[in-house]
Amino acid sequence: MTEGLPLVAIADVTLAVDAWNPLAAQAQVPFEYIDISSIDPIAKEIRETERLLPKDAPSRARQLIRVGDVLVSTVRPNLNAVAMVPRELDCATASTGFAVLRPDTRLVNGRYLFHWVTCELFVREMVKRATGASYPAVSNSAVREFKLPLPPLKQQINIAKTLDMANSVWRKRREAEVLPERLLYSTFEDLFGDPVSNPMGWPKARLMELVVDKHAIVDGPFGSSLKPESYVSRGVRVIRNFNIRDDDFDASAFKYVTPEKFAQIRRSEVLLGDVLLSTKGTVGNVCRMPELEGRSVLSASGTVRIRVPPGAPVRPEFVVAQMIDPSFKRHIKQQQSGTIQKYLNLTTVKALELVVPPLPLQDRYCELASIVRRVRGRVRTATVAAAGLIASVRRHVLGIAA
Repeated sequence: MTEGLPLVAIADVTLAVDAWNPLAAQAQVPFEYIDISSIDPIAKEIRETERLLPKDAPSRARQLIRVGDVLVSTVRPNLNAVAMVPRELDCATASTGFAVLRPDTRLVNGRYLFHWVTCELFVREMVKRATGASYPAVSNSAVREFKLPLPPLKQQINIAKTLDMANSVWRKRREAEVLPERLLYSTFEDLFGDPVSNPMGWPKARLMELVVDKHAIVDGPFGSSLKPESYVSRGVRVIRNFNIRDDDFDASAFKYVTPEKFAQIRRSEVLLGDVLLSTKGTVGNVCRMPELEGRSVLSASGTVRIRVPPGAPVRPEFVVAQMIDPSFKRHIKQQQSGTIQKYLNLTTVKALELVVPPLPLQDRYCELASIVRRVRGRVRTATVAAAGLIASVRRHVLGIAA
Protein backbone atom coordinates (compact mmCIF):
# COMPACT_ATOMS: atom_id res chain seq x y z
CA MET A 1 0.00 0.00 0.00
CA THR A 2 3.03 2.29 0.25
CA GLU A 3 5.11 1.01 -2.69
CA GLY A 4 6.46 3.65 -5.04
CA LEU A 5 6.08 6.57 -2.62
CA PRO A 6 9.03 8.89 -1.95
CA LEU A 7 10.92 8.17 1.28
CA VAL A 8 11.08 10.80 4.02
CA ALA A 9 13.41 10.85 7.05
CA ILE A 10 11.71 10.63 10.45
CA ALA A 11 13.50 13.86 11.39
CA ASP A 12 11.56 15.69 8.67
CA VAL A 13 8.13 14.73 10.06
CA THR A 14 8.75 15.12 13.80
CA LEU A 15 9.07 18.09 16.15
CA ALA A 16 11.64 19.11 18.75
CA VAL A 17 11.16 17.96 22.35
CA ASP A 18 11.69 20.17 25.38
CA ALA A 19 14.27 19.25 28.02
CA TRP A 20 14.70 20.16 31.67
CA ASN A 21 17.07 19.45 34.53
CA PRO A 22 15.15 18.20 37.58
CA LEU A 23 18.18 18.74 39.80
CA ALA A 24 17.98 22.47 39.06
CA ALA A 25 14.28 22.69 39.91
CA GLN A 26 13.38 24.84 42.91
CA ALA A 27 10.02 23.25 43.66
CA GLN A 28 10.28 19.63 44.86
CA VAL A 29 7.15 18.42 43.06
CA PRO A 30 7.10 14.66 42.27
CA PHE A 31 7.17 13.65 38.61
CA GLU A 32 6.76 10.41 36.66
CA TYR A 33 10.01 9.04 35.22
CA ILE A 34 10.22 6.55 32.35
CA ASP A 35 13.41 4.64 31.65
CA ILE A 36 14.19 1.65 29.44
CA SER A 37 13.00 -0.85 32.04
CA SER A 38 9.57 0.85 32.03
CA ILE A 39 8.86 -0.47 28.53
CA ASP A 40 7.46 -3.91 27.79
CA PRO A 41 9.31 -4.60 24.49
CA ILE A 42 6.84 -7.33 23.52
CA ALA A 43 3.58 -5.51 24.20
CA LYS A 44 5.14 -2.16 23.10
CA GLU A 45 3.65 -0.39 26.11
CA ILE A 46 4.81 1.61 29.11
CA ARG A 47 4.12 -0.79 31.97
CA GLU A 48 5.76 0.82 34.99
CA THR A 49 7.08 4.26 35.91
CA GLU A 50 8.96 5.70 38.87
CA ARG A 51 7.56 8.61 40.86
CA LEU A 52 10.54 10.75 41.86
CA LEU A 53 11.33 14.03 43.56
CA PRO A 54 13.56 16.29 41.43
CA LYS A 55 16.41 15.97 43.95
CA ASP A 56 16.39 12.17 43.45
CA ALA A 57 16.34 12.26 39.65
CA PRO A 58 19.00 10.30 37.74
CA SER A 59 21.19 12.27 35.34
CA ARG A 60 19.35 10.78 32.33
CA ALA A 61 15.97 12.18 33.40
CA ARG A 62 15.87 15.10 30.98
CA GLN A 63 13.22 14.77 28.24
CA LEU A 64 9.71 16.20 28.73
CA ILE A 65 7.26 14.02 26.84
CA ARG A 66 3.68 14.58 25.70
CA VAL A 67 0.74 12.33 24.93
CA GLY A 68 1.17 10.81 21.45
CA ASP A 69 4.99 10.90 21.49
CA VAL A 70 6.65 7.70 20.28
CA LEU A 71 9.50 6.49 22.51
CA VAL A 72 12.22 4.42 20.82
CA SER A 73 14.92 2.92 23.02
CA THR A 74 18.36 3.56 21.58
CA VAL A 75 19.94 0.74 23.63
CA ARG A 76 19.71 -2.92 22.63
CA PRO A 77 17.84 -2.09 19.40
CA ASN A 78 17.26 -5.80 18.77
CA LEU A 79 14.70 -5.76 21.60
CA ASN A 80 12.77 -2.91 19.93
CA ALA A 81 11.59 -1.34 23.20
CA VAL A 82 9.08 1.07 21.68
CA ALA A 83 5.92 2.63 23.14
CA MET A 84 3.47 5.45 22.54
CA VAL A 85 2.91 7.89 25.42
CA PRO A 86 -0.65 7.52 26.81
CA ARG A 87 -2.73 10.44 28.06
CA GLU A 88 -2.09 9.66 31.73
CA LEU A 89 1.67 10.18 31.20
CA ASP A 90 1.38 13.55 29.47
CA CYS A 91 4.21 15.83 30.74
CA ALA A 92 6.17 12.91 32.27
CA THR A 93 9.96 12.78 31.97
CA ALA A 94 11.81 10.24 29.82
CA SER A 95 15.38 9.02 29.93
CA THR A 96 17.87 10.28 27.37
CA GLY A 97 18.16 6.61 26.43
CA PHE A 98 15.09 7.16 24.24
CA ALA A 99 14.73 8.87 20.91
CA VAL A 100 11.50 10.80 21.53
CA LEU A 101 9.59 11.13 18.25
CA ARG A 102 6.90 13.82 18.40
CA PRO A 103 4.79 13.55 15.23
CA ASP A 104 4.16 16.72 13.27
CA THR A 105 0.48 15.92 12.85
CA ARG A 106 0.26 18.08 9.73
CA LEU A 107 2.54 15.55 8.03
CA VAL A 108 2.42 12.20 9.80
CA ASN A 109 -0.10 10.22 11.81
CA GLY A 110 1.33 9.14 15.17
CA ARG A 111 0.06 5.54 14.94
CA TYR A 112 1.42 5.24 11.41
CA LEU A 113 4.83 6.36 12.69
CA PHE A 114 4.56 3.96 15.63
CA HIS A 115 3.94 1.00 13.31
CA TRP A 116 6.95 1.87 11.20
CA VAL A 117 9.36 1.96 14.16
CA THR A 118 8.07 -1.45 15.34
CA CYS A 119 8.45 -3.17 11.96
CA GLU A 120 11.23 -5.64 11.14
CA LEU A 121 12.83 -3.34 8.55
CA PHE A 122 13.39 -0.63 11.18
CA VAL A 123 14.75 -3.15 13.72
CA ARG A 124 17.18 -4.64 11.18
CA GLU A 125 18.46 -1.19 10.25
CA MET A 126 18.98 -0.17 13.87
CA VAL A 127 20.78 -3.43 14.72
CA LYS A 128 23.03 -2.87 11.71
CA ARG A 129 23.92 0.63 12.93
CA ALA A 130 24.42 -0.31 16.59
CA THR A 131 27.84 0.03 18.20
CA GLY A 132 29.22 -1.60 21.35
CA ALA A 133 29.51 -5.36 21.85
CA SER A 134 28.37 -5.75 25.48
CA TYR A 135 25.90 -2.85 25.46
CA PRO A 136 24.88 -2.23 21.82
CA ALA A 137 23.21 1.13 21.14
CA VAL A 138 22.31 3.44 18.29
CA SER A 139 22.42 7.21 18.25
CA ASN A 140 19.40 9.50 18.27
CA SER A 141 20.36 10.61 14.80
CA ALA A 142 20.36 7.02 13.50
CA VAL A 143 16.70 6.70 14.52
CA ARG A 144 15.79 10.05 13.01
CA GLU A 145 17.63 9.36 9.75
CA PHE A 146 15.48 6.28 9.07
CA LYS A 147 13.33 6.86 5.99
CA LEU A 148 9.71 5.79 5.56
CA PRO A 149 7.16 6.28 2.79
CA LEU A 150 4.68 9.08 3.40
CA PRO A 151 1.28 8.67 1.79
CA PRO A 152 -1.47 11.29 2.34
CA LEU A 153 -2.65 11.58 5.96
CA LYS A 154 -5.98 9.89 5.25
CA GLN A 155 -4.21 6.85 3.84
CA GLN A 156 -1.80 6.83 6.81
CA ILE A 157 -4.76 6.75 9.19
CA ASN A 158 -6.37 3.86 7.31
CA ILE A 159 -3.09 1.90 7.33
CA ALA A 160 -2.70 2.53 11.07
CA LYS A 161 -6.27 1.34 11.75
CA THR A 162 -5.65 -1.87 9.82
CA LEU A 163 -2.48 -2.59 11.76
CA ASP A 164 -4.12 -1.65 15.07
CA MET A 165 -6.83 -4.25 14.37
CA ALA A 166 -4.15 -6.86 13.58
CA ASN A 167 -2.38 -5.97 16.82
CA SER A 168 -5.60 -6.41 18.79
CA VAL A 169 -5.71 -10.05 17.64
CA TRP A 170 -2.16 -10.56 18.87
CA ARG A 171 -2.95 -8.84 22.19
CA LYS A 172 -5.73 -11.31 22.88
CA ARG A 173 -3.30 -14.16 22.30
CA ARG A 174 -0.76 -12.40 24.50
CA GLU A 175 -3.30 -11.92 27.30
CA ALA A 176 -3.97 -15.66 27.20
CA GLU A 177 -0.23 -16.25 27.56
CA VAL A 178 -0.04 -13.97 30.61
CA LEU A 179 -2.80 -15.82 32.48
CA PRO A 180 -0.59 -18.78 33.51
CA GLU A 181 2.01 -16.31 34.83
CA ARG A 182 -0.63 -14.57 36.92
CA LEU A 183 -1.77 -17.94 38.23
CA LEU A 184 1.78 -18.69 39.37
CA TYR A 185 2.11 -15.30 41.12
CA SER A 186 -1.20 -15.66 42.95
CA THR A 187 -0.49 -19.29 43.93
CA PHE A 188 2.92 -18.30 45.29
CA GLU A 189 1.44 -15.58 47.47
CA ASP A 190 -1.43 -17.83 48.61
CA LEU A 191 1.06 -20.43 49.81
CA PHE A 192 3.91 -18.24 51.05
CA GLY A 193 2.64 -14.66 51.34
CA ASP A 194 4.62 -11.56 50.38
CA PRO A 195 8.28 -12.71 50.40
CA VAL A 196 9.53 -9.26 51.47
CA SER A 197 7.15 -8.34 54.33
CA ASN A 198 6.83 -12.08 55.21
CA PRO A 199 3.40 -11.95 56.91
CA MET A 200 3.49 -15.74 57.47
CA GLY A 201 6.66 -15.47 59.53
CA TRP A 202 8.79 -17.96 57.58
CA PRO A 203 12.47 -18.21 58.51
CA LYS A 204 14.61 -15.93 56.34
CA ALA A 205 18.21 -16.26 55.19
CA ARG A 206 20.61 -14.44 52.93
CA LEU A 207 21.24 -16.05 49.56
CA MET A 208 24.92 -16.65 50.40
CA GLU A 209 23.87 -18.54 53.56
CA LEU A 210 21.51 -20.78 51.60
CA VAL A 211 24.09 -21.95 49.08
CA VAL A 212 26.96 -22.21 51.63
CA ASP A 213 29.79 -22.58 49.10
CA LYS A 214 31.38 -19.18 48.43
CA HIS A 215 31.93 -20.18 44.79
CA ALA A 216 28.23 -20.96 44.24
CA ILE A 217 27.37 -17.31 43.48
CA VAL A 218 29.63 -15.78 40.83
CA ASP A 219 29.42 -13.05 38.25
CA GLY A 220 30.92 -12.93 34.79
CA PRO A 221 34.67 -12.57 34.21
CA PHE A 222 36.31 -9.16 34.39
CA GLY A 223 35.97 -7.15 31.19
CA SER A 224 39.70 -7.38 30.57
CA SER A 225 39.34 -11.20 30.58
CA LEU A 226 36.52 -11.26 28.03
CA LYS A 227 36.74 -8.47 25.48
CA PRO A 228 34.51 -8.17 22.39
CA GLU A 229 37.36 -9.41 20.23
CA SER A 230 37.32 -12.67 22.24
CA TYR A 231 34.07 -13.75 20.53
CA VAL A 232 34.19 -16.34 17.75
CA SER A 233 31.58 -17.91 15.49
CA ARG A 234 31.37 -21.20 17.39
CA GLY A 235 32.76 -22.77 20.55
CA VAL A 236 31.67 -22.35 24.18
CA ARG A 237 28.34 -20.53 24.54
CA VAL A 238 28.32 -17.15 26.31
CA ILE A 239 25.21 -16.32 28.39
CA ARG A 240 24.39 -12.60 28.29
CA ASN A 241 21.82 -10.67 30.29
CA PHE A 242 19.28 -10.51 27.48
CA ASN A 243 19.23 -14.34 27.33
CA ILE A 244 17.74 -14.18 30.83
CA ARG A 245 14.00 -13.54 31.06
CA ASP A 246 11.69 -14.03 34.00
CA ASP A 247 11.18 -17.78 34.45
CA ASP A 248 12.20 -18.18 30.81
CA PHE A 249 15.50 -18.57 28.95
CA ASP A 250 15.91 -16.94 25.52
CA ALA A 251 18.01 -19.25 23.35
CA SER A 252 17.56 -17.25 20.15
CA ALA A 253 21.03 -15.63 19.98
CA PHE A 254 24.43 -16.43 21.48
CA LYS A 255 28.03 -15.34 21.31
CA TYR A 256 30.84 -17.88 21.65
CA VAL A 257 34.43 -18.12 22.89
CA THR A 258 37.16 -20.63 22.13
CA PRO A 259 37.80 -23.58 24.49
CA GLU A 260 41.13 -21.93 25.34
CA LYS A 261 39.42 -18.70 26.43
CA PHE A 262 36.83 -20.75 28.36
CA ALA A 263 39.64 -22.44 30.31
CA GLN A 264 40.78 -18.98 31.47
CA ILE A 265 37.31 -17.91 32.67
CA ARG A 266 35.93 -21.27 33.81
CA ARG A 267 35.10 -19.80 37.23
CA SER A 268 31.97 -18.39 35.52
CA GLU A 269 30.80 -21.65 33.96
CA VAL A 270 27.04 -22.26 33.85
CA LEU A 271 25.54 -25.73 34.33
CA LEU A 272 22.07 -27.21 33.82
CA GLY A 273 19.73 -26.02 36.57
CA ASP A 274 21.83 -23.05 37.71
CA VAL A 275 19.80 -19.97 38.60
CA LEU A 276 20.69 -17.07 36.30
CA LEU A 277 20.16 -13.44 37.32
CA SER A 278 20.46 -10.36 35.12
CA THR A 279 22.26 -7.59 37.03
CA LYS A 280 22.53 -4.88 34.39
CA GLY A 281 20.04 -3.45 31.88
CA THR A 282 17.18 -5.86 32.54
CA VAL A 283 18.02 -5.87 36.26
CA GLY A 284 16.29 -8.61 38.24
CA ASN A 285 15.30 -10.94 35.39
CA VAL A 286 15.82 -14.49 36.63
CA CYS A 287 15.45 -18.04 35.29
CA ARG A 288 17.04 -21.48 35.42
CA MET A 289 19.57 -22.68 32.89
CA PRO A 290 17.90 -25.17 30.52
CA GLU A 291 19.50 -28.23 29.00
CA LEU A 292 21.55 -27.14 25.98
CA GLU A 293 24.21 -29.03 24.08
CA GLY A 294 27.77 -28.02 24.92
CA ARG A 295 29.26 -25.83 27.62
CA SER A 296 28.23 -22.33 28.69
CA VAL A 297 29.85 -19.43 30.52
CA LEU A 298 28.67 -16.05 31.79
CA SER A 299 29.41 -12.88 29.85
CA ALA A 300 31.74 -10.22 31.22
CA SER A 301 28.93 -7.91 32.25
CA GLY A 302 25.47 -8.00 33.78
CA THR A 303 25.03 -11.67 34.72
CA VAL A 304 25.24 -13.74 37.91
CA ARG A 305 25.08 -17.52 38.38
CA ILE A 306 23.60 -19.01 41.55
CA ARG A 307 24.25 -22.73 42.07
CA VAL A 308 21.90 -24.20 44.67
CA PRO A 309 23.37 -27.45 46.11
CA PRO A 310 21.17 -30.57 46.50
CA GLY A 311 21.13 -30.34 50.29
CA ALA A 312 20.12 -26.68 50.46
CA PRO A 313 16.96 -25.65 52.36
CA VAL A 314 15.56 -24.15 49.14
CA ARG A 315 14.86 -25.61 45.72
CA PRO A 316 16.34 -23.76 42.72
CA GLU A 317 12.82 -23.48 41.24
CA PHE A 318 11.64 -21.86 44.46
CA VAL A 319 14.48 -19.33 44.34
CA VAL A 320 13.35 -18.31 40.85
CA ALA A 321 9.68 -18.21 41.90
CA GLN A 322 10.46 -15.97 44.85
CA MET A 323 12.66 -13.61 42.85
CA ILE A 324 10.04 -13.08 40.12
CA ASP A 325 7.34 -12.24 42.66
CA PRO A 326 6.26 -8.59 42.03
CA SER A 327 7.01 -7.60 45.63
CA PHE A 328 10.52 -9.06 45.45
CA LYS A 329 11.02 -7.35 42.07
CA ARG A 330 10.29 -3.98 43.66
CA HIS A 331 12.69 -4.84 46.48
CA ILE A 332 15.46 -5.63 43.97
CA LYS A 333 14.90 -2.30 42.21
CA GLN A 334 15.51 -0.54 45.52
CA GLN A 335 18.90 -2.28 45.80
CA GLN A 336 20.17 -0.99 42.44
CA SER A 337 23.22 1.24 42.13
CA GLY A 338 24.26 3.59 39.34
CA THR A 339 22.78 6.67 37.73
CA ILE A 340 23.39 6.40 33.98
CA GLN A 341 22.93 2.63 33.98
CA LYS A 342 21.36 0.74 36.88
CA TYR A 343 23.05 -2.43 38.14
CA LEU A 344 23.23 -4.87 41.04
CA ASN A 345 26.66 -5.65 42.41
CA LEU A 346 27.63 -9.15 43.50
CA THR A 347 27.76 -8.24 47.19
CA THR A 348 24.16 -7.02 47.03
CA VAL A 349 23.04 -10.22 45.29
CA LYS A 350 24.68 -12.40 47.94
CA ALA A 351 22.97 -10.41 50.70
CA LEU A 352 19.43 -10.73 49.27
CA GLU A 353 17.14 -12.27 51.87
CA LEU A 354 14.76 -15.08 50.92
CA VAL A 355 11.99 -16.72 52.89
CA VAL A 356 12.64 -20.40 53.63
CA PRO A 357 9.38 -22.36 54.09
CA PRO A 358 9.43 -26.17 54.57
CA LEU A 359 10.70 -28.16 51.58
CA PRO A 360 7.47 -30.18 51.16
CA LEU A 361 5.55 -26.92 50.67
CA GLN A 362 8.16 -25.70 48.19
CA ASP A 363 7.88 -29.00 46.31
CA ARG A 364 4.11 -28.67 46.19
CA TYR A 365 4.47 -25.27 44.54
CA CYS A 366 7.17 -26.50 42.14
CA GLU A 367 4.96 -29.38 40.94
CA LEU A 368 2.12 -26.97 40.18
CA ALA A 369 4.53 -24.57 38.47
CA SER A 370 5.75 -27.38 36.20
CA ILE A 371 2.17 -28.07 35.05
CA VAL A 372 1.46 -24.37 34.46
CA ARG A 373 4.67 -23.99 32.43
CA ARG A 374 3.59 -26.81 30.12
CA VAL A 375 0.27 -25.04 29.56
CA ARG A 376 2.11 -21.76 29.02
CA GLY A 377 4.32 -23.45 26.40
CA ARG A 378 1.30 -24.56 24.37
CA VAL A 379 -0.28 -21.11 24.58
CA ARG A 380 3.01 -19.51 23.59
CA THR A 381 3.22 -21.68 20.48
CA ALA A 382 -0.16 -20.31 19.38
CA THR A 383 0.97 -16.76 20.19
CA VAL A 384 4.10 -17.16 18.07
CA ALA A 385 1.97 -18.38 15.16
CA ALA A 386 -0.31 -15.34 15.55
CA ALA A 387 2.73 -13.03 15.69
CA GLY A 388 4.05 -14.50 12.44
CA LEU A 389 0.71 -13.94 10.73
CA ILE A 390 0.53 -10.35 11.96
CA ALA A 391 4.11 -9.67 10.84
CA SER A 392 3.09 -10.85 7.39
CA VAL A 393 0.09 -8.49 7.43
CA ARG A 394 2.33 -5.62 8.53
CA ARG A 395 4.82 -6.28 5.72
CA HIS A 396 2.00 -6.35 3.17
CA VAL A 397 0.28 -3.20 4.44
CA LEU A 398 3.50 -1.20 4.78
CA GLY A 399 4.86 -2.50 1.47
CA ILE A 400 7.96 -4.17 2.97
CA ALA A 401 9.63 -7.01 1.12
CA ALA A 402 9.82 -10.24 3.14
